[in-house]
Parts: sequence; C-alpha cells; structure tokens
Amino acid sequence: KNASIFDVSHMGQLRFHGNDRIEFLESILVGSVKPLKSNQVKYSLMPNEKGGIIDDLVFANIDQDNYHYMVINAGRIKEDLAHIDE
Repeated sequence: KNASIFDVSHMGQLRFHGNDRIEFLESILVGSVKPLKSNQVKYSLMPNEKGGIIDDLVFANIDQDNYHYMVINAGRIKEDLAHIDE
C-alpha cells in the first residue's frame, strides 16, 4: 500500500459545511469537486476573476463527517480568505 505524510499544521486549514458547499467550491476553484469520493484529496487552483492564480491548494471530501476540507498556503491566507468572502 502507498501513503504519504505532509505536516499542514502551519498552513491555513478550512472546513466547508452545508448543502451548497460543492457548488460554492466549484465556483471558486479550478476543476470539479462533486466527483470526489469519500476521503479523496485533490490538488487545485484558486483563480481570480481574470484567470490569474491566487493560490494553489488541496481539498478533500470528508464524507463521513459531511464537510469538505481545504489546505491553503500559509503565506496566502489573507488573500485566500478575502477571495472566499467575496
């Protein structure tokens, strides 16, 4: 079996709850969120309105607890959160 470990304790960690979280995440990320299987992780980009890249990130479908988990770069937390809140 294969596995990898990466310490994300210094990075931004976000949880998205609610029935519309998949649609919301698909509106702020590149790529599809809906096809993720339970506990599957995907690398993605958060683009701005002009198609430039705000940040790269990983997100996961934590199906058993009914949320999506996102890890953003520590140096881009302020920018990422501002974009998410728009």
